[in-house]
Amino acid sequence: MVDISDLLRDAPDRVRAEFYDSLVFLDGEIVSFRYRGLKDSLSKEAYADLLSALNPNPEIGPKSLCGNGWCEDSICDLPPDPEERPRCLSQEDYTCKTNCK
Repeated sequence: MVDISDLLRDAPDRVRAEFYDSLVFLDGEIVSFRYRGLKDSLSKEAYADLLSALNPNPEIGPKSLCGNGWCEDSICDLPPDPEERPRCLSQEDYTCKTNCK
């Protein structure tokens, strides 16, 4: 267990609020969030620590259909019909966990 607030202690209040407001959950797990403010205000190490805390395999990919880990410029789309599978869609400044799709 990790306290996300500890990982975000160096981020400005506005950036923390933006992050918390943008969280998308699927089955109790964070699957996407807005990253731009975090990436701009945290050190590379702190940002990597945050991704590691949210996903033990924090590999970053450049497109919505990237490999294993987090895909930058993508958001997890949760369809209203629970029979439909969620998927990562292109969305600037967001990151999507690839197991969303």
